[in-house]
Amino acid sequence: MVDPSAECGYPLASQLELRDSIAAQFETVPVLTIANKVDRAEAWDESLLDELNADYEMSVETGENVETVLEAAVEAIDFEPELPFDG
Repeated sequence: MVDPSAECGYPLASQLELRDSIAAQFETVPVLTIANKVDRAEAWDESLLDELNADYEMSVETGENVETVLEAAVEAIDFEPELPFDG
């Protein structure tokens, strides 16, 4: 998950370097690039958006696409977790 606005304290370029480093170390593990803070897209670093190449965009703040991202992660690793249920 990356923060294209860099409001997390790390420039997007550094976040992408970390993503690429992790992907190289774990070649057999699926890596999804998730751009968080889609609700703050006006603050995103436009110069690096092509390099970002996000699989999904979401906003934890508003809940936009959160469920879609969770479903994609479950599908990517082919594992369905047993979650607690209400009731």
